[in-house]
Amino acid sequence: MADERSFATAGAIWLTSLPVPFTINGVLRKQHAIRRCHERRVQNGPAPGRDSLVRQRLPAQQSTGSPSPSASQTAGNSNSTASPTPTVAANAVGAARISKVVSASDTSCIGGTVQVTTDLINPASTDRQLWLMAVVITGTSPHPVYFAKRKLTDSLGSQQAIISFGSAVGSSRDLIITSAARGAFSWLKKNLEHDGDPTWDIHRVKLPSDVVQISRPYKVTRTC
Repeated sequence: MADERSFATAGAIWLTSLPVPFTINGVLRKQHAIRRCHERRVQNGPAPGRDSLVRQRLPAQQSTGSPSPSASQTAGNSNSTASPTPTVAANAVGAARISKVVSASDTSCIGGTVQVTTDLINPASTDRQLWLMAVVITGTSPHPVYFAKRKLTDSLGSQQAIISFGSAVGSSRDLIITSAARGAFSWLKKNLEHDGDPTWDIHRVKLPSDVVQISRPYKVTRTC
């Protein structure tokens, strides 16, 4: 009969009789895994930890490139590219309107002196003059008579002119703005100089060919 010693001896013999590859294969697999991990580290570098991530971000924060333009610099650049003022075409006659006519005094009625507000919408070329004129229909055979009242400034925007009428209460006239070429400058100047002189009316019955109306008529009636 076998005793405890014989059982111990048999157990030892059984353990030593296990196949050697069973134990070696486990070791080989572990070594192979370690070698592959080492190769990946050599190829890719160490796995990014907290410090390595910080170091990777620093170059972007400390870029030495040109700084971004400030808001004021951007505004300055946009201002420098603003569209230039359009040039006026040669021989442009311009366009204008009469927007308001009021008494030149504190009265609410329209008397013999008024303040006229004109608006220049499109300027005329520099070789032309703009004039405010009054047109009166008169005579037994009604016909217009053109009175030069004030030379206007050829610049965009509004301007005021104070003019007088030598007519009776209840009389009416149309105010217009005209554009004149050089050939009519002398006629307009003499027309204004002879304002109130009925003997010069023979020269006022029509506009010279060099004068063009550039506004709609604005009717004004004297009420006081």
